[in-house]
Amino acid sequence: MIKQAINDDLNLKPYLGLIDVYEKLLFAVDEVSFGGEGRTDIVAVGVRGGSACPVLVELKPDRQLTRLIEQLDTYAQKVAEFKPQIQAILEACVERRVDCSCIGKMIVWPCAVGEPSPDILKECRKRSITVIESDVPDWNGQISFSFHPVGEVYSPVALGKDRK
Repeated sequence: MIKQAINDDLNLKPYLGLIDVYEKLLFAVDEVSFGGEGRTDIVAVGVRGGSACPVLVELKPDRQLTRLIEQLDTYAQKVAEFKPQIQAILEACVERRVDCSCIGKMIVWPCAVGEPSPDILKECRKRSITVIESDVPDWNGQISFSFHPVGEVYSPVALGKDRK
């Protein structure tokens, strides 16, 4: 996915099956370490309406919602804590102004067997986390597969804020 984005002017959007919310979702950096607090898989920049903001993307080959939510919340706090530094890095990577007062969050994981759990969708809605699934249940040994959003694709929210 990253290789495809790099070959497509950094745009991850078509590879994640995203249609609305972002005009572009630009790959900026991967494997960003926050010391002992963990490492986020991808920090992208979501472009919409002439503005741009960070989007945290967690790629996981299994479905561990509670852990992923905790990780995304921790990483969002770190973006707030290191706002000027993160902003400078992202702006250098995508060569455009980035507003770090808001943030988008995404989980990318394998498809579910059957319908997605209403509890998963409810929890992600409350936290403005977009869930994207692959079209295969197991990524191991797969050379090519596609992705699509499950439920709603959420707009970025102010740092430290979730939906009510």
